[in-house]
Amino acid sequence: MRLCCIRMVTVVASLLWAASCAIPQRAAAQEKYPSRRITLVVPFGAGSVTDATARLLGEHFKNALGQPVIVENRGGAGGTLGANAAARAVPDGYTLLLGGNTTHTAAPALLKHVPYDPIKDFTPIGRIGAFPSVMVTNLKQPFATIEGLVDHAKANPGTLTYGHGNSTGQITGETMKRRLGLDIARLPYSSNTQVVTDVLSNHIQFMIVDYVNGMPHIQAGSLKPLATLRHQRSPALPNVPTLGEAVVPGYQIVPWVGLFGPAGLPGDVVELLSTTLGRILAMPEVAQRITGMGTELWYQPAQAFARFGSSVTVLNADARAMPRDDADAAALVEAALVRDGVTFRHGVSITQVTRSDTSPRGVTTVTATANGATVRIDADALLVAAGRTPNVDTLGLDAAGVTFDKRGVQVDDRFRTTNPRVFAIGDVASPFQFTHAADAQARLVVPNALFFGLGGGKASALVIPWATYTSPEVAHVGRTSAALASAGAAFDTITLPMHDNDRGILDGDTEGFFRVHVARGSDRILGATLVCEHAGDIIGEVVTAMRRGDGLGTLAKTIRPYPTRAAILGRAADQYNRGRLTPRAKRQFAHFFRLAR
Repeated sequence: MRLCCIRMVTVVASLLWAASCAIPQRAAAQEKYPSRRITLVVPFGAGSVTDATARLLGEHFKNALGQPVIVENRGGAGGTLGANAAARAVPDGYTLLLGGNTTHTAAPALLKHVPYDPIKDFTPIGRIGAFPSVMVTNLKQPFATIEGLVDHAKANPGTLTYGHGNSTGQITGETMKRRLGLDIARLPYSSNTQVVTDVLSNHIQFMIVDYVNGMPHIQAGSLKPLATLRHQRSPALPNVPTLGEAVVPGYQIVPWVGLFGPAGLPGDVVELLSTTLGRILAMPEVAQRITGMGTELWYQPAQAFARFGSSVTVLNADARAMPRDDADAAALVEAALVRDGVTFRHGVSITQVTRSDTSPRGVTTVTATANGATVRIDADALLVAAGRTPNVDTLGLDAAGVTFDKRGVQVDDRFRTTNPRVFAIGDVASPFQFTHAADAQARLVVPNALFFGLGGGKASALVIPWATYTSPEVAHVGRTSAALASAGAAFDTITLPMHDNDRGILDGDTEGFFRVHVARGSDRILGATLVCEHAGDIIGEVVTAMRRGDGLGTLAKTIRPYPTRAAILGRAADQYNRGRLTPRAKRQFAHFFRLAR
């Protein structure tokens, strides 16, 4: 129905479209967020590094959003009590969670029953950073190094006890026990502050502690640092070895923290909270206080945070990404996706796809060949980009006298099929398989079909742009340089980079360029490509110029607000206008100005 429409179908579709337009108006009538206080749940006791971070952020969220932020400590059960309370809250943005590796990674692996799904029951808002940790002991122990602790534990089995207030301490302690064959006892606590107290009093012998709770005692000399938990030594404790280099080769654990809401949080609320979080963390005074706690700032906005902990591999049958776009535009997009953790394999031929249901989520195995080698990838989810293929075999078009083939229905320039009483638009009858192209064709086909073409139009008159909504975006209209060269067209190309665009510099997004092709000897625009943030919105100015028949030079006459990324369109027009001066004209102008002096 949507792809191949006769007259009645077109009218019905228009009524359905009009009815759907009323939906956003009701949403707009809802109260503006936030209109009351926000509760920030901390799944640990007061005094923890998570608690300290929450109170700092709450103070600045209050200033930014104009509503109070209440920090609510709900510790216990390995952080799952507080996390579950946040997961079961109404998804309206008024209950948030400062969670992390304990609540979202370790608890589902360590506990027999977790009352929430760490992925399905939460909306990621933003990643904040990582909490470095250090193993410490008190001054009453006969060992002062991590090697000494291991030797003492082996010589005196069952005499040492370690405590932990989060999953980092538990995982590290149990890893040491298994990897080194140690007989040591484990004692869980609801927060690290309680563990520190018992280590200082020698009730237990050692622990893994965050820098907020541990560094003051290390600096005072009441606790001895034994090992840090990252691959590299900590700048704050340069003389303390890592656990991996000393006794457990390759060991590393990176506790992380982020802001979450319940599942189903509205997109505009997520965007506001994520953007506000990013701005708060970018404040020098906030960054200084957070890093002063020993926290490493690793901010990620909501979209990137949602992919945290996952890996994405793109198996591409083509030789490069986005083969229909300019190669340098595609290269920019691919580089940005690689920085986000996406892996590309080009020139791949998939030979087999199998699925195993033995794991809780099921695993899909893709086997492919690339450059003569076999590639095997296990995945939790598989997304197949199959494109759009006309599906008209079962419509009975033969009986209606409508000619079609594997590319779709054959139509003339006014969308008429071989049956003059049947018209077809959209993916089934157009080389432009885009939703907006079908929408534009629908506006023309109705008068063509019902009113003998009065007020209608031709397919060849449409100027259809398209955009790839990546970051940066790639927007295009008209023909590419490859298409022009293949057609033997004479053309000139102007390319300007975005790196000196003032809006891009202000927003920190300077990747991209604007490229425009004009007919040689004139400023008639044949095609254009724009690569930058919001390129899909900006390209409309070029589309309008092409539809009206305005040349590139006319874009210089448009006055745009400052600063905008669209300013690059005017700069390209200026460059074209400067190039119009012939050498003879330049000499004449130079002679004139010399006389004018």
